[in-house]
Amino acid sequence: MRLKRIDTFRVFAIFMVAWSHSQFFDGINAESTFSQGLEIAVVLVARFSMQFFFIASGYFLGGRILENLPQKFTIAWKYSKKLLLFFIVWSAIFALENIPSFFRLVKKDPVTLLFEGTRIHLWFLMALFLAIWLFAIWPFNKKGYSFLVFGLVVYLIGLLGGSYQITPIGFDLHFNSRNGIFFSVLFFAIGVLIYNKKPQVSPAVVWGLYLGGFALFSLETYFLWIYWSALPIRHDYLLGSIPYGIGAFLLAYMAKRETKIDNVLAPCGKYVLGIYVSHLLFLDLWKPLGAMFPPLIWIFILPLLVFGSSFLAVWALSKTPLRRFVM
Repeated sequence: MRLKRIDTFRVFAIFMVAWSHSQFFDGINAESTFSQGLEIAVVLVARFSMQFFFIASGYFLGGRILENLPQKFTIAWKYSKKLLLFFIVWSAIFALENIPSFFRLVKKDPVTLLFEGTRIHLWFLMALFLAIWLFAIWPFNKKGYSFLVFGLVVYLIGLLGGSYQITPIGFDLHFNSRNGIFFSVLFFAIGVLIYNKKPQVSPAVVWGLYLGGFALFSLETYFLWIYWSALPIRHDYLLGSIPYGIGAFLLAYMAKRETKIDNVLAPCGKYVLGIYVSHLLFLDLWKPLGAMFPPLIWIFILPLLVFGSSFLAVWALSKTPLRRFVM
């Protein structure tokens, strides 16, 4: 069963991903303190998105596996084969977009190619693929806490080898810890736990998790910036990501009634994965226009162009035999 508010949040989350990536890759330096602050704010506000997607996958797909354990591998393959197809096809598309970069990656860093594909955002597909199969083959009680505990352990390792690597307690994994299972498993497990326990919490608690997570993530970002010169856009996951992502999902999950916004946006939820894999193509397409606009205006125009054109392209392709590559 689809929940309209969760689909609405999916659409909002993918828009924030498009906006934050527009800040990362627009190639234009913010000129004023205000525009620099706005860029940082967008990055921080968007940082709930990937956790939300992982938790939603754990809730819906992990929940389906829990309800049909004898068919766990069939269920896992039915969904994960789409992720694998998207990973291969869109890696090929982005390789063709920049063939020299592809061959450099093959030669210098084949491990990254395996976990990240040919464009940085494709890491999500493989990370979710691995989380799904790890849950499917998990040998212990899937309704217990062992998978969650395992996810927390690898998450902490990922933090210490990721954003916290530069601190006295960090270490070098010689691998980008954003890739693989380090950050996907915990949030997938949280989604499974929510499905299994069906928590009923007050709006105050939900908002407390969301805003508290945002505040903690922002504080961590600030201290890593001030004391270790780590730029705010560098941090994909921090400790604050956990309550931040849980709060975001629960805001959707605990919604008591549908609104007109849900009725408009929720049907677009089926296009989110296609928008995600394709949006950097449109970022590359529109980026040269940035020279025609002041940076402060371009901050708002570019994400609208990227999101709008990605949505229209995916919608159009969904009406053709190519829909299997965007939906």
